[in-house]
Amino acid sequence: MAAEFRGPVELWVDRLLSAEGPAMDAEGRLYVADSREHTLWRVSSHGGCEPFVRLAAPNGTAVHWNGDCYVTDLFGGRIARVTPSAQVFTVVDEFEGGPLGGPNDLTFHPSGALYFTAPKGHYAQDPPPGRVYRLGPGGDLLLAADVAWPNGVNVNADGSVAYVADSHTGEALTYDIRADGTLANRGVLADLREGQDNWWAPDGMCLDVEGNLYVAVYGAYRVRRVTPEGEIDLDIPVGHEKPANCCFGGPDNDELFITCREGALYRVKIGIPGLPLFGP
Repeated sequence: MAAEFRGPVELWVDRLLSAEGPAMDAEGRLYVADSREHTLWRVSSHGGCEPFVRLAAPNGTAVHWNGDCYVTDLFGGRIARVTPSAQVFTVVDEFEGGPLGGPNDLTFHPSGALYFTAPKGHYAQDPPPGRVYRLGPGGDLLLAADVAWPNGVNVNADGSVAYVADSHTGEALTYDIRADGTLANRGVLADLREGQDNWWAPDGMCLDVEGNLYVAVYGAYRVRRVTPEGEIDLDIPVGHEKPANCCFGGPDNDELFITCREGALYRVKIGIPGLPLFGP
């Protein structure tokens, strides 16, 4: 049984309409996606929020080493690149002549490739399989079409393992990443529901330097930590029902920032650094 986190959990921001994919840049600025307000927010180290750019429905974010913020534009059906000066460019909006669907979350591989998820339908229904994509270097690829509702995605430190949250089954999945960037050997790292509630849905996630996976569990009032061996060893409670995503940041990169669909943003001192920004 997972232990409950005993340190302080700070409600840091509570004035957005919705708060989704967070990502911290090298300057200590936190980007937060708000699909209901159609806005990518930039949050200062003191918790001040400023609207940065308008997008159709920003959902997931990942910051490149050069300072650009890549965003899944859910209803726009694209991956957008937002520069530090707030210029917006479309990175991709189709694959092999067809639409991407609704891109949901994304992460960088150490090679510089961008991995992202695109579910179809609603996880409470019986959806056709969603997809996991990879954008070069080395070409753009459809990696997986065997996940019912792929949501959060992340890659480990050496780029050998991909993690995908399946909101339909409640599982955190693992794939080996081959040298060409394709995926193999699908496995289940952990069942985030553990039989508790069919409406608990693993959403966005991030990794620390020890290889632990932190998964925001929508509907469960918590973020769950999963060890590399698949043990759920820690529950981090939050005061809102729908935690949606999380990332590391702060002066020592050991604070966990948790976004909730109700518009709240929490900050938790974990004491273990998160994986650093993707770099050259």
